[in-house]
Amino acid sequence: MLPLEGYKILDLTQRLPGPLCTLILADMGMDVIKIEEPKRGDFTRSMPPFYNNQGALFVFLNRNKRSIALDLKSMAGREIFLKMAATADVVLEGSKPGFMQTLKVDYEEVKKVNPGVVYCSLSGYGQDGPYRDRAGHDLNYNAIAGILAMTGNEAGPALPGLLLADVAGGLAAVIAIMMGLLHKEKTGHGQYVDVSMFDVLFSWFSLTNVAQSIALDKPLLREEGAFTGKLACYQMYRTKDDQYVTLGSLEQKFWNQFCASIDREDLRDGYLEDERQPYLKEELRQMFASKEKDEWMNLFADKDFCFEPVKSVKESLSDIQVLARKLIFEACDSSKGSMKQINLPFKSSVLNDPPYYSKPPLLGEHTESIMLELGFSPKEIEQYSDKGVV
Repeated sequence: MLPLEGYKILDLTQRLPGPLCTLILADMGMDVIKIEEPKRGDFTRSMPPFYNNQGALFVFLNRNKRSIALDLKSMAGREIFLKMAATADVVLEGSKPGFMQTLKVDYEEVKKVNPGVVYCSLSGYGQDGPYRDRAGHDLNYNAIAGILAMTGNEAGPALPGLLLADVAGGLAAVIAIMMGLLHKEKTGHGQYVDVSMFDVLFSWFSLTNVAQSIALDKPLLREEGAFTGKLACYQMYRTKDDQYVTLGSLEQKFWNQFCASIDREDLRDGYLEDERQPYLKEELRQMFASKEKDEWMNLFADKDFCFEPVKSVKESLSDIQVLARKLIFEACDSSKGSMKQINLPFKSSVLNDPPYYSKPPLLGEHTESIMLELGFSPKEIEQYSDKGVV
């Protein structure tokens, strides 16, 4: 039995944050019913690039789920949803604050038919505050949270290499939903959970940069933070072949090993002192520029002082650690052959590895079977279909 087997979640989200949350829950055994607008469905279904004739992002985020096409803007669609919600453990929605109320499928309405429901709203800025109604994307949340101001170099801020807010929001929603379920197990009470992607980013950012700003009693600037470019021992360096390597020898023991490996014992003392950083950086810049990346990797192959190359996406996909941990795996899709998938980012003795039980669903693929479970007759389902409700 899988850890979350027996639990059911109605997933009203699309794109990345919400589907990432329910992907993790589905991999752990929760019954995820993906509720999609008829004809159009999840935006990522038609978002290029395409893989196996579907949007690649959709393929990687929606295995192990069931799909029902349902028009929530219709009275009949709302009634069907509330009938589903009456037996669900969780509802997850990712719309603009207030939109669920206009459809009359918000927490207060669902609570009437299911007082013990855990209802989670995942949005950009949360359900209150002056930014509540602002439109936003990952880049905007990073900008306002202060992350972009500390990312990049003297030329200015840099675009993040991943959709940090989306991923952080999805993970936070998993934690919030599990908290809600545990609380329900103990008390029998459901609850409403408000998850903001901006909140998550700001709280993560505060753990390092804001904490340092408070300690120093001044706002940090780019390249002034210990983890954003201030220290020579925690830095990226360009090599002779215009590649990059990373040095993360923060602790004294690692720095001592590094200095011994390059025969520069004169660099050991005071390596964390502010006044020493310009000199140390320049010495290491010149040194790393004297050899190619592979030469440095071979030279330090048997060393252990937090030194790694900056790999391309192609190199990362074939990395021996990625392969050993099965982070990318191939699943069999009887209709389209094998399909690559991204694994869960953790291992468990009670989870399948890889956690693949069913392919990403076609739009509305399970509409009929789900409605039969709800007690609708085949004739009623046909009538709803003719009206465009499902």
